[in-house]
Amino acid sequence: MAGYRGGLREGDELVAIDEKPVDRMEAAEVAHALRGRVGTKVNLIVIRGSDRLNITVERGPFRESR
Repeated sequence: MAGYRGGLREGDELVAIDEKPVDRMEAAEVAHALRGRVGTKVNLIVIRGSDRLNITVERGPFRESR
């Protein structure tokens, strides 16, 4: 939910978290980098279509997907 409110959309390709490329990270490292104290911000770089976007998301409560 926080990601959507912050501007992320289905189909966005995550490229970097706080300037660290995700292509060298394991899934657990990506999850750890995205999580943090509620209300803090994380900077993401995503590819949407042919656009490269910088998006800042305020962290919210984490819910496991089903």
